[in-house]
Amino acid sequence: IWLYATIDTILFRIGNKQSRPLLNSNNKNNNKRQVLEDLAIKRNPIYKTSDYKFDTTDENHEELIENIIKTLKI
Repeated sequence: IWLYATIDTILFRIGNKQSRPLLNSNNKNNNKRQVLEDLAIKRNPIYKTSDYKFDTTDENHEELIENIIKTLKI
């Protein structure tokens, strides 16, 4: 299962949280967007091979859970 969202959405969700090591420790220019874009370039081709993909950009937790359960027929 791949849960994904736009980079803008991810940036909004993480805000100024300091608990994201990849976005904070190696980010010399404090450019979280660039770090996320670079990670997406590396990771998304692998993630796209997932059997189930869910865009979480505009879904709240309850809607997402319902959608996953419906899709997986749990």
